[in-house]
Amino acid sequence: ILIELQSSPTLKDREIVVVAGREELPVMNLPNPGHLRLLTDDFTRAEVLLKANVLKAAIAIIVSDVSSGRSRQDADARTVLCALTIEKLNPAVHTCAELSNAVNETHLRMGGVNEVIITRDLAGHLLAQAALYSANVHLLQELLRPTKGNSLMPFKMPQELVGQTFDSVLTPFYQKTGAIPVAIERADGKVLVNPKTYRLCGDDALLCVAAAEEQMI
Repeated sequence: ILIELQSSPTLKDREIVVVAGREELPVMNLPNPGHLRLLTDDFTRAEVLLKANVLKAAIAIIVSDVSSGRSRQDADARTVLCALTIEKLNPAVHTCAELSNAVNETHLRMGGVNEVIITRDLAGHLLAQAALYSANVHLLQELLRPTKGNSLMPFKMPQELVGQTFDSVLTPFYQKTGAIPVAIERADGKVLVNPKTYRLCGDDALLCVAAAEEQMI
């Protein structure tokens, strides 16, 4: 996660604080290690989150903590507590939380958490795809690794494309940028995959398959 965050064009120069109950982080080849700080403490406590400067945070990522022999149920409970505390302290933060079981997803959604990843469901989908057609898994693995190869990246909507249909801009956009549009993210956060006849709006973002080194335009 840290390597991918620091490899992002928009986040590579941002300060990252890791709150964890460990004295040191594993050895990693981070692109920008000087912008990483470890705070050894309990991430579910409000005073610890304040010490980590959560009031000024733009993004919060809560990883399921199964250390110290915790069960996945206990880890999910800690994730929920941490996420809801962060949202209470700083409602403006973009919060992403990992859960092992979908039973707690509703609590996080109601609490204002932006993104919830259910690892058990995701792993199940990947295993099913691997059994049905292994190329799907290889494709997804590359697209989900922004540090190499191709990745899914958002592009700001060029003014000259506003009002045109999605399918009509695929070829000219690829010829201009080398990126392949596959979906639209609307201003309300809704994602439309391959919406052929959808007319593009100025506040939409084009979600594209692009080389990892490409910048958002």
